[in-house]
Amino acid sequence: MTNLIETEVLADVPKLFTVRSTGIVNGFHDVPIDWLALRSFDDLSPDLPWEAIIKVYDAADPAKYAMAWVAETFTEAEAKALVEYLERTDPEGGPIMEPVNLPVPAWLVSTEEWVGAGCNGFIFPLSDRKDHGLPFQVSGYCRLEDRILIREEKSGGFVLYRDGTPISTPFADRAAAEAWKGHLLPEQSHPAFRV
Repeated sequence: MTNLIETEVLADVPKLFTVRSTGIVNGFHDVPIDWLALRSFDDLSPDLPWEAIIKVYDAADPAKYAMAWVAETFTEAEAKALVEYLERTDPEGGPIMEPVNLPVPAWLVSTEEWVGAGCNGFIFPLSDRKDHGLPFQVSGYCRLEDRILIREEKSGGFVLYRDGTPISTPFADRAAAEAWKGHLLPEQSHPAFRV
């Protein structure tokens, strides 16, 4: 498999992107999903300009966690291909790609490391889908805890949940549940996943 981060180096520094969308996860609607390229930093070229990619990079003591975080990002071509795929397979998910501001902090930790250390959230492979067809491996990361989510109940109606506990009575439609959710405190994303 071609390593696109190496082949898309422009002016010696690659342009990297994150991709996010929303989806239905375990019956909850509009769950924020961060998409991750499935590659190890060991798969990346040691010749990449790491000093321009990671702040205060030291080749003698490389920031391997930050390098693993970089490996999870996408090149522009990968991000565009993933967004096109997500728009085709889940048009309501509203996928967006955002450029990564380089250099990134050396304290960043990859999502795989974060989840592996027992932090909230789980990773699910997009690459396992039969219609995947992308030339690179992708997983989604989402967390259901520490946020307000809407679920359509089997008995009818839409209920707001926080940490698996219902916090509303059923609303007749999703728009009414969304409106009530909008009156609650805004959700905060974990800073480790936003750069």
